[in-house]
Amino acid sequence: MSTNMHNKMIREAAKEILAPYGIFQKGQSRIWIDDNNWFLTIIEFQPSAWSRGSYLNVGLFFLWQNQDFISFDFSSDQVRVDHENGVQLYFDYENDEQFIEAAKFLAKKALEKALYYRKFKHLDYAEEKILPQHFQVEEWGLFHKMILCFLAQNMRAFDYLSSLLKVGNWDFIKRDNDELLKNLTRLKDYGGSDKDKLDFIRNYICATIGERRSYWRTKGMKKLPFGSQKNSP
Repeated sequence: MSTNMHNKMIREAAKEILAPYGIFQKGQSRIWIDDNNWFLTIIEFQPSAWSRGSYLNVGLFFLWQNQDFISFDFSSDQVRVDHENGVQLYFDYENDEQFIEAAKFLAKKALEKALYYRKFKHLDYAEEKILPQHFQVEEWGLFHKMILCFLAQNMRAFDYLSSLLKVGNWDFIKRDNDELLKNLTRLKDYGGSDKDKLDFIRNYICATIGERRSYWRTKGMKKLPFGSQKNSP
């Protein structure tokens, strides 16, 4: 079986199961995208380096980041989807009939995850699920929680910003997000009320998300809609 045929089986399964829900393929890759306004749910049918098969990775990519690559920024449990018994979900190609069914099974699992993550479009729900979570890299956790709180106009955002500023080494965050962080600090020091500050910062973050959506449209996400309704949570 050629690699193209292997990919075609995955693509056809995803088209059948994911596409009716508005989930679309990134270019010709094995990545599928579910648009959720301020974040994308990333579905990756990840190939193996050792055999013809596929893992399944699903997680959130926050659209406030100024970077030229997709990352899995958050998942409610872990990015790589497991079987119910905790074993990594992976299907090796054995024959066409078997792998077609395996691809459909993976796509159904992906849809299940994607529909769950659609609940995160509602900022109250997202805060409830994301803020208590421990991030593997503490600095990224503080950064994402801070932006989420600013987006939700939650005063806790200022606490996360203060905590982030106290961390010794977070140049790896500033490298790609330096302008955003400078503007957040400037707006934080704006002389208005706390409510005015939160309004200004939220509007700035929404504008940043809109710019990133436009950027990703040029990078294999042509189906990512324009429009202010998509930029405002």
